[in-house]
Amino acid sequence: LRRDPDHIAGLVLEVCPKLQCLVFCATKQNCENVADLVADLMPRECTKLKRDEKKNLIECIKADSNGRICPVLAKTIPFGVAYHHSGLTSDERKHLEEAYRLNIICLICCTSTLAAGVNLPAKRVIIRSPYIGRNFLTLTRYKQMVGRAGRAGKCDSGESIMVCDPKDHQKLKDLLCSKMDETVSGFVQDSSRKLVQTVVLN
Repeated sequence: LRRDPDHIAGLVLEVCPKLQCLVFCATKQNCENVADLVADLMPRECTKLKRDEKKNLIECIKADSNGRICPVLAKTIPFGVAYHHSGLTSDERKHLEEAYRLNIICLICCTSTLAAGVNLPAKRVIIRSPYIGRNFLTLTRYKQMVGRAGRAGKCDSGESIMVCDPKDHQKLKDLLCSKMDETVSGFVQDSSRKLVQTVVLN
């Protein structure tokens, strides 16, 4: 309780290592800290699962990074835990995403950018804080994050958990009852047709 007052490790261990979990964090540093914390609190037996595949993952990351690997990843990968944010190289992200798809990694601690770009479904999605950096979550971003849970064809059901400070309860209730942000295509507003030309050329 002293190290993990929000019970993040307990919530993860209800699902992992059998099924997969995503923990969305407010900052890049928070991703690394949560991955490190959960790995510390996971049972040692988790290191025996898919041990060779995890060793191979570490070697692949080292091979693409001149023999180096982040000390946090070196410590957490044997437990099936990793972090994912823009501070990683594209090769490191690619290896971790593939390992997650193959269920070598059962938990990824990530920033909200993962929700918008990469298709990594999970049994459980935990949102560590209703903030992205200093900004309060929007409904669109929230739905993108929780939409990773229980993807059709991947698992029968999914669940999402939001960890929230009591002072933010009303703001969160207002957010969940608000309307979705209006989305307007750039093509509709492109009277000069330059955007269409650029897309076609690309």
